[in-house]
Amino acid sequence: MDLARLRLAPEQLRRICERDRFDFRTTSELPLNRSIIGQERGVAAIEFGISITAPNFNLFVLGPTGSGRLTAVKHFINMQAINQPAPDDICYVHNFAEPHRPRAIRLSAGRALQFRADMEHFIQKLRAELAALFSGEPFQQAERMIVASLMTERDNLIRPVQQMATAKGFVLQQTPQGALMIIPVHEGQPVTPDILESLSAEQQDEILTNRRELEVMLEDTFQQSRSLQERAQKALSDLQKDFAAQVIDSHMAEIMSHYDLYGAIINYLKAVRDDVLNSLDEFQNQDDETLFGEHGQRPSTPPVLSPTHDSTKRYTVNVLTANDPDAGAPVVLLDLPTYQNLVGHIEHVVRYGMMTTDFSLIRPGALHQANGGFLIVRASDILQHPFAWELLKPDVT
Repeated sequence: MDLARLRLAPEQLRRICERDRFDFRTTSELPLNRSIIGQERGVAAIEFGISITAPNFNLFVLGPTGSGRLTAVKHFINMQAINQPAPDDICYVHNFAEPHRPRAIRLSAGRALQFRADMEHFIQKLRAELAALFSGEPFQQAERMIVASLMTERDNLIRPVQQMATAKGFVLQQTPQGALMIIPVHEGQPVTPDILESLSAEQQDEILTNRRELEVMLEDTFQQSRSLQERAQKALSDLQKDFAAQVIDSHMAEIMSHYDLYGAIINYLKAVRDDVLNSLDEFQNQDDETLFGEHGQRPSTPPVLSPTHDSTKRYTVNVLTANDPDAGAPVVLLDLPTYQNLVGHIEHVVRYGMMTTDFSLIRPGALHQANGGFLIVRASDILQHPFAWELLKPDVT
């Protein structure tokens, strides 16, 4: 072999690009090319697959290990997702009619977190202002007037009984529990069992007869007094509601104006108003315990709630998904596709020694987070979790 023919001169060992062949000064002036070189058919298939928006269509990418399947899929899905609208936010709220069935509410992207903050601020203001309202002089004065009216009517009911008791030789004595005892009197002294035995049979019969008459009259007076007490309690309750409604309505009108296009939220806020008016005692004399807790914290063990745990927690808003309205559709890559990671789970707390839960402990899964967007799962991963695959299979077939 003639090696001389294969020998190259130094200037032949490199390729020289002439500058006059290019119409740019530096590569920074060139448009960014995000395509994958050498995978034209694969790229076309991926682009076609993710462009299908009809339901029950999914994309399955097959290829040898190290071929960049996941990179390519994420790349093109992210490009597609950024141009799609962000899906609605989803949150759970308490169902006052059926507490075991929380209500799911959908809001425009970015509104759920604001709605939660609005409700927190609303309840915190109510706690402070209602406590001040009920300890203020206008309410206290109105309450005293109702109590004074009750005492006057009660005295008017008891006075005839006292007059009759005095006329028949008895006195009415009030016990520490508030009950009235009928005590016979003889010669200015209460009649003891010994004194009663020393009296004649005629005197004893007269005392017993008069006592029975007074007991009948006193029982009738007690029934009227109980009715009077019920009316007074209702009057005090109505007084509280009338004063509180002014505070509640002034703050709630502001929230309703922000969500007047959401019928579900308006109905929920009306239910909140009614529940607050029926639970005013819970807004008085509460401690400084945080009402809604720290969002996003998930303790490793269930927390223990004391009997004084704030019951107004039912007014919180549990945000299941919150989307950025400017970020496009969500793209979720699930590395560990277990059943719970797909559909979410419900946390529990210990209350009175028992495990319990409520709507605020519902946590989302990848299906919630990817709703309205894209969910990427490795087939080899999900097939290792049979329950998760059985769950997801109806959605991919």
